[in-house]
Amino acid sequence: MPTMDNTTSSELTVKVGSGFLIRSALIAVLCLVLGLWGIWDYVVAIPNQALQYQRAEVARQFNRAVEPILNGSTKTISKETAQGLRDAIISDLTIDRDASLAQEVAGLHTVAKDAGNGDTEPSLSELGRLVAMAVQRRASDTSPKTPADTSTTAWLKAVGAMAAITLTPTNVDGSPHEALGALHNESESALKSWGDVQPPSKYDRPIQWLFILCLPFVPWYAWTALVAMRRTYRLDAEGTLHMPEGSWISHDIADIDMSRWMAKSKAWVVHEDGTRVLLDDYVFKGLHRIVGRLAAQRHPDDWTDEARPVKRAKASAPDSEVPVTGDTESPDDEATG
Repeated sequence: MPTMDNTTSSELTVKVGSGFLIRSALIAVLCLVLGLWGIWDYVVAIPNQALQYQRAEVARQFNRAVEPILNGSTKTISKETAQGLRDAIISDLTIDRDASLAQEVAGLHTVAKDAGNGDTEPSLSELGRLVAMAVQRRASDTSPKTPADTSTTAWLKAVGAMAAITLTPTNVDGSPHEALGALHNESESALKSWGDVQPPSKYDRPIQWLFILCLPFVPWYAWTALVAMRRTYRLDAEGTLHMPEGSWISHDIADIDMSRWMAKSKAWVVHEDGTRVLLDDYVFKGLHRIVGRLAAQRHPDDWTDEARPVKRAKASAPDSEVPVTGDTESPDDEATG
């Protein structure tokens, strides 16, 4: 085993780095924000968007039905136009904030289907009565009303009136019904508020699940940071490595695996019995000092005590000039010879 030198004369203690804790906190907060945002969109924003679009669709279909009567081009509403309004009202009531309406519309649908008259959808008159009953029920409710409740009640009154007026849009003399103009103005007001709203995409809700699934990472990052805060690594002056996994004296440390150190700042200290413990300098800033000291003891030719690779200088001797030697005699020598 390598002997302790002056690089191991002092004790080294390392705890979790503040950078890791800050990053964990930021990621946890980001995951929390994205998750709550996803829940808000899924539960509130997307349903509101669908409801506003459908209300605008009711207004569009109503205008399509009554505008020809108001401008005098016709005195009746075609069956196709009335069915368009009916279908829009059914879709609106199905997703309305008054959840009981969806069940009641489904009940009317079942009754119409069982009647076997060829039309499986409730009629405009049935929808009008259903909406009128809902308005009466809401009016008799004495519980505190939110702005959304008040808006829903006002809209249901308008829808009920639209359904009723469509059945008798003109007076006996063929002139437009007196309430037709007021309801047309109300539908125009609805279009000003919601006419530009697009229907939610079929991908909107699935995408929100991607954000909602960020929430489980919040406690995970919090727990990871908490566990890291409780961990301490200490290399004492005698070379004993104290870790949460236990204390290993110098002679028990067989090796240190530095294969991923330069790429990931991770090393594995290896016990004589083969047990390996990860030393992660990314989480525990300053751990490189302990890693470097252990690596320099066991691989002095490869690593410094700062956990840096030893720079090996390439020894390259300069080409030596071969001196010119020989028995060549000078001219004077030849002459004297």
